[in-house]
Amino acid sequence: MSTPQPPQQPQQPPTGPNSQHVVYVERPKAPWYKRPGCLIPLILVILMFFGFVGCTALLGKSLDDAGLLDETTSSSAPAAVKPAEGDAPAEPAADAPAAGDSDVPREYKNALKAAQNYLKFTPFSKAGLYDQLTSEYANKFPADAAQYAVDNVQTDWNENALKTARRYQEISHMSDAELYDQLISEYADQYTPEQAQYAIDNL
Repeated sequence: MSTPQPPQQPQQPPTGPNSQHVVYVERPKAPWYKRPGCLIPLILVILMFFGFVGCTALLGKSLDDAGLLDETTSSSAPAAVKPAEGDAPAEPAADAPAAGDSDVPREYKNALKAAQNYLKFTPFSKAGLYDQLTSEYANKFPADAAQYAVDNVQTDWNENALKTARRYQEISHMSDAELYDQLISEYADQYTPEQAQYAIDNL
């Protein structure tokens, strides 16, 4: 009969000055944004965000521009200068389209706007304004567009003659006859004799 053997004890790692003890330490995980493969989706998300913002801004600008375009094109005539108190609007020419017509050519409208701008800063006679609009040294509008403008601009030619006469009086001492000649001269202001006389009578 065999003698029972005592249970074997697990072997202990060798200890001593020459023994080596290996310790396994678990390496900490890198943050999610430093892990390989996470950078590309992050860049894509950022690009998509800026692309969305840019598209939204462009769409808003396009809609705004379209609204402004519709507003300007729907306006049938340019805004006229409000005449001074006592001014009488000029009568439009019979053969020219009325200022409110939707089929007024673009160049006609531009000539009318140019005429309005001139009259905001300085008085003109009808003939003088026509020459200014058609001059090769100024606006170079065709004759029909300039004629449309002077026929439809809101102003009082008599009052313009009076304002011009007052300006002459401020810079020079003229007799009535000299001032009259200056106002009607084809080389100067080109007012009609009636308009020049109105100016002298109301100085």
